[in-house]
This record gives sequence, C-alpha cells and structure tokens, in this order.
Amino acid sequence: MDVNTKLQFAIEVFDHKQSGRVGRISLIRILQAINVTASYFGDKVLVPRQIVAIVDDLFDGENRLKDDDTIEYEGKVETLAGHPFVLEFSNGQGSSRYGNAQ
Repeated sequence: MDVNTKLQFAIEVFDHKQSGRVGRISLIRILQAINVTASYFGDKVLVPRQIVAIVDDLFDGENRLKDDDTIEYEGKVETLAGHPFVLEFSNGQGSSRYGNAQ
C-alpha cells in the first residue's frame, strides 16, 4: 500500500462525520498517531515540530471555513504525501528514534 493510500485512509477514519474536511489540530493528531505507531516498531520518526510544519505548510493558502480551521482533504493527500518531511519519514529516514524526540 502506498503512502497516499495510507494517509487517505487515516484521515477518512478520523473523519467519522464524513464531512470531507480535516482540521489543523486533527491532522496533527493523525500524523502524531502514525508517528507513535512507527516508533513502537523501532522506526525512525519525526520530531513534533516537523509534524506541525507539515500541517502548517498544507494549510497555508488553503480556503478554510470561517467558523473553523478546516480544509477539504480530497486532493490534498498527494500534496501531504509529497512533503519533504513525509518523504523523509516514509523512506525510513526520520530524524529521531523514540525517546530521543525533542
């Protein structure tokens, strides 16, 4: 299964209302959960500031609803999967090991 499919699935599972939208905090939590799971298996992981940077980069310039900080995630997964930090993580080249993250 490729990275796009895994990210799409993770976001869809989190979108229990099937709104087609994801919030900034929710996406951070999704990526943190993936990161923690990878760390459990001893994989190199991202540090928290890298996860926030991924989300900030995705949300910059996107149309958001006035009342919340959400974006439509359809079509954004490819952008997310192509982010340099996501590529680093998915290629097993994360910058930290569990317990060493700052």
